[in-house]
Amino acid sequence: MFKKSLFLSLLLLSSFNSLAVNYNVKAFLVLDLLTLEKVGDDSTKAEMGYGTADVKFYFNHNEWSAKFKLDIDAVEEAGTTVDLMEEAVLSYRFNNNWKLTGGKGKVPFYTMHFGISERNMMDGGYLTQTYSSMRAGYFKRKYLLTLRYGGWRQGQIHDVTFFGSNQMARRDRDDESRPYLPSPDDEIAYDTERTFNTNFQKGFAYKGRIIPSRNHEIIFGAFSYWRDIDPKEDYGFSLAYQFENRDWSVWTEALYGYWSSHPNDRYTKLRQESYNAQLGFLYRLADKWNVGINLEYSFVTDRAHDKNDYPPADFGQSNYNDGNLRHVSLYKADIGAQYQVGRNVQLNGGILIERQIDEETSTNVFGNPEKTNAYALNFSLTTWL
Repeated sequence: MFKKSLFLSLLLLSSFNSLAVNYNVKAFLVLDLLTLEKVGDDSTKAEMGYGTADVKFYFNHNEWSAKFKLDIDAVEEAGTTVDLMEEAVLSYRFNNNWKLTGGKGKVPFYTMHFGISERNMMDGGYLTQTYSSMRAGYFKRKYLLTLRYGGWRQGQIHDVTFFGSNQMARRDRDDESRPYLPSPDDEIAYDTERTFNTNFQKGFAYKGRIIPSRNHEIIFGAFSYWRDIDPKEDYGFSLAYQFENRDWSVWTEALYGYWSSHPNDRYTKLRQESYNAQLGFLYRLADKWNVGINLEYSFVTDRAHDKNDYPPADFGQSNYNDGNLRHVSLYKADIGAQYQVGRNVQLNGGILIERQIDEETSTNVFGNPEKTNAYALNFSLTTWL
């Protein structure tokens, strides 16, 4: 089947030339050359491998354009199927100010800059854990329709998006308003679909960019996402600033998010509030050398469901629905350097420092927090070809 699909794809690509369609292919790969890390009381360990592997296809023809992104290192999560197609969008530009994009992709909401030698926490770059729903994966692989106004020349860009998830909860055959649960304490199972039903879910997002001058950019956003089976809707806000010239790059962003999910969901919570912040600097020492620091902070407060609030008493995941309140603070510093090995190849090296403070209680009185310190020496190679 794969060989047939590949053959058809090659035929389509060859036919695009006759239609005067411009296309190109880009690959992005992050190799973890070596990471020496120590987390808490665990012994020091060495790891190597790769962090990210993506392939992107771009097509342009007059006012039309398309983008396909394959997440070739995608892994299967419990209860879901592997989904290699991370993006598949088609865009039509009406004029210099208006563009409409539809398909499957990432919802524009926040920015979160890449770190110095490691990805940011929201994209999985951490030694301990972020314990937050505010992750890049929450906004990826969504079916969306985005209307864009403006551009870099206009000094402003505004994206308004309507979206839904490609992961659909299996429904009860006798009552589609409820998820399928063989027993009251089972987890909700999901299927990967190519459409979504607005009776079950719908989301809206806005991302604005203001470019007052060539070197400055102010970014702000908001989103809301509703599912019929969740107690409340998810929502969040973001505010960021970026500055860049020939010598300096500065970035900073603040995020807030609220989540609430069904008591039988995989990572369930009655409510979760997340506060995240990032501040980074990068200085160009020479043509090929950069040095910098990326600082991040995350604070999450999480109220679990109480299974005793749902009849029968064993309704929901008994291991997680204990009614407890949890606070997690995480501090991270990424200090390092970057060397331009080639035109599209960059060597990254740095020191990672993290400190996590975790407190959980069955009452509103906290005490005896669990503190974990983590350290790492990290080397990676970034390529985009």
